Amino acid sequence: DEPGYKFGAFGGVRYDHALLAMIEDAAGRVKLRTERVWLAGYSGGGQFAERFLLLQPHRLHAVSIGAPGYVTLLDTSLPWWAGTGGFAERFGHGPDLDAMRRVAIHLCVGAEDTETEVIRVPEGHPLWVRGAGSAGPTRIARLERLAESLRAERMDVTLDIFPGAAHATEPSIPTVTRFLEPRLAAAG
Repeated sequence: DEPGYKFGAFGGVRYDHALLAMIEDAAGRVKLRTERVWLAGYSGGGQFAERFLLLQPHRLHAVSIGAPGYVTLLDTSLPWWAGTGGFAERFGHGPDLDAMRRVAIHLCVGAEDTETEVIRVPEGHPLWVRGAGSAGPTRIARLERLAESLRAERMDVTLDIFPGAAHATEPSIPTVTRFLEPRLAAAG
């Protein structure tokens, strides 16, 4: 269901719960430790990864959020999804900032990912909410603003703007790998 999964819930489906059910199903088939996981997503998957961090931070060791078109700032003055206003009413709990502080957060985007039209949400568009464009006009600006928002709450954030790439998943893989590999190794 496009674009519902990017926003945590849509049409009565909680996508964080769906992912957790898939993880538990896999753990039933293969011996896996599933109490905390590493998650990476790019573009729409990056949006999902950020919303999963907000909804289920206690289930994450680390998260890599790659080039999301729309970000959610830790700002209760902005309505959900541009900010966290109404989050508790929508999801039954507020963002657990203490749990989020225990997650290593990686933000990444290509240095040439400057296209604006596809991520613009004009008033009247089905996804429009007040503040929809307040994080900036490009994915780069939006990730920089997200990094500021998370760091203002004392979260461990690494922001990587990697050279030579516009909006494409494959060029992000080395950057994501460099972030995740030492964390996976440390977990044993």
